[in-house]
Amino acid sequence: MAITGLTTPHTYSSAYSYMPVRFVSDNVNTLTNFDYLVNITYDRVGVSSSLVVGIGGTIGTQLTLTQTHNFEIGDKVLLDDASDDYTGIYTVLDIVSTTVVIINLKETSPMIGPSTLSKTIPYKNLPDLDKESKITIHNSIKDFVTQNLEDVNEIFEGPDTVFDYDIQLGEQYTYHYPFVDNYAGSTGVGFNNTGLTAADLAFKVGDRVEIVQDITEWKFQSTFLPSGSINQLGLIGTTQNDFGIGIPVTVTGQIAEPSYNGSTVVADLVNSTRITVAKQWITDTTDAGSIFGYPRPTYNTIATITDIYDTVGFGVVVETDITWAGSSLPIGGKMYYADGRTTKDITVTGVTGMSAYNSYTDLIGYTADAMDKYVIQNRTANNNYSSTILSDDLTTEYRIEKESKSWLLQHMYITGITTQGRFEYFDASGNSISTVVINNVTTNDKDFYVPVGIDQVINSSNTFLFAGSPLSTVRDDVDKYTFAMYTMPTRISNEITFNVNDDCTSYEMLHLMWKDKLGSWLSYPFKYMSKDRTAFDRATFYQTNGKWDRGANTFGYDTFGRGEKSYFNQSRDSITLNSGWANEGENRLIKDLLDSASVYVQLEDGTLVGCILNDTDFTFSKKDNEMIYQYELDITLSNNAQRY
Repeated sequence: MAITGLTTPHTYSSAYSYMPVRFVSDNVNTLTNFDYLVNITYDRVGVSSSLVVGIGGTIGTQLTLTQTHNFEIGDKVLLDDASDDYTGIYTVLDIVSTTVVIINLKETSPMIGPSTLSKTIPYKNLPDLDKESKITIHNSIKDFVTQNLEDVNEIFEGPDTVFDYDIQLGEQYTYHYPFVDNYAGSTGVGFNNTGLTAADLAFKVGDRVEIVQDITEWKFQSTFLPSGSINQLGLIGTTQNDFGIGIPVTVTGQIAEPSYNGSTVVADLVNSTRITVAKQWITDTTDAGSIFGYPRPTYNTIATITDIYDTVGFGVVVETDITWAGSSLPIGGKMYYADGRTTKDITVTGVTGMSAYNSYTDLIGYTADAMDKYVIQNRTANNNYSSTILSDDLTTEYRIEKESKSWLLQHMYITGITTQGRFEYFDASGNSISTVVINNVTTNDKDFYVPVGIDQVINSSNTFLFAGSPLSTVRDDVDKYTFAMYTMPTRISNEITFNVNDDCTSYEMLHLMWKDKLGSWLSYPFKYMSKDRTAFDRATFYQTNGKWDRGANTFGYDTFGRGEKSYFNQSRDSITLNSGWANEGENRLIKDLLDSASVYVQLEDGTLVGCILNDTDFTFSKKDNEMIYQYELDITLSNNAQRY
């Protein structure tokens, strides 16, 4: 198999956007029952040894792995055997230990060479009208990524924000060996192909195979009346034919007497260039034509392969236990597995080292590599961005309150270095008054969140003062500040600028925090008058009014314990929030907030409470239409249902 036209997702992709896989095989037009195979593999471990074992009344293979695994019973796994004797997809039957598993493989001989075992997401699809395989894998991969959230003032890990995987491409088909002629072997009939060698064949000695010879064409130039019988039609050719008496044939090409065309059988062999068929003669014709059929000897049968070898002048020969019945004209054909099995070449080619993230790319302006710039790599700092929509406009100073809670997601693919987040704070005159560095204390140096709120940084236990005054002493003097990732003292990402909100209010301060489309947790202040509402839901039942007094053998009614009673009461709290005066550039943030499936309200005491946005339609203001404006959003708290 040769793969061409290969299209795969970018090395770094958004899992919630189109992730295309396209390729074409050069076997698509030559093999029968052809399907394309795509396997998404992950959590790969090495296999050091194998052992056939019994399990639950059946036979399996126990694999000892080179490292700790996280397989579970029932997982679909791809075993990539270096010799390809056992390469395939299996099911995990049992977990023996953290380094030993049993799969439903019936191993007949030890594996040769290194092997690997991976979890897999298998795809199988038919060729499309272009004979190609075209799929998108994001519908499966998006289920492996989500956000992480911890209400802490430190850098915390984001392992669920990324899914690392590989892609294996292959094909499935009904395997056949095309032979060009038969050959008198030492044990029986051999079938040879001058263009192949024994190494090209999938068949092995001992395999049961079905022989299907090609139908042969013999051309004739005219017809004649056989001596003594008008119930036979004579055909005259110029080349030798190898048809036998009684062989079914089909006559074609007759125009003057169309009744001569059609299915019949060979009636007699006059000589090597003349035969008769069981058709009634009407008149002699000179229309050239052909007859099609299986010549003698015919070897269409089931056989066992006894040998496979290369020989000079004949190419590869597959010898069988069929008895040799004599020579004939060259007759080609195909040899299939007798049991009709399909052959799977799962690991023909592939790509490795792929990553998909908890993010999506807008359809308008979509490019496969859109996520690449949000992955910090070994390149110029100005080409690296934190994974947040705030990175999309570095000229904007984003409004933030000192109390705001916000975490920016970092995807770091720079190996062998220690990274930190660095904040530089400025007063209203533009003077740098404090520079603070926060350390990454997690065990994950690839994917993590950095807290960026002023109070978050002050309350972090893993910061150090790099320059200027302690942040806690100049908190109230901060007018704006910048954030970027560093490997001290070198900046390795673009800077994001925050502007401390100076819009005063006497109302309760609330924030909405949400996961943006690139995975970061952003916060927006709603500091004007808010309104609280509580919705009630009740269910009642009716208790009969009468009451029996068994002691006194009397019946009567009371006024307090009967009649309609409450069976179920539930209340849900909702809040209507009002922003301060908004900037037109913040429309992008509000739209992203409305698009988010993960939203929290930050109460005045700093507590984060899950909520649901109730707004289903929203009109965005523009300064060309409204000189000043603010936004109003309606939310329902997620975890506040009270039942009595």
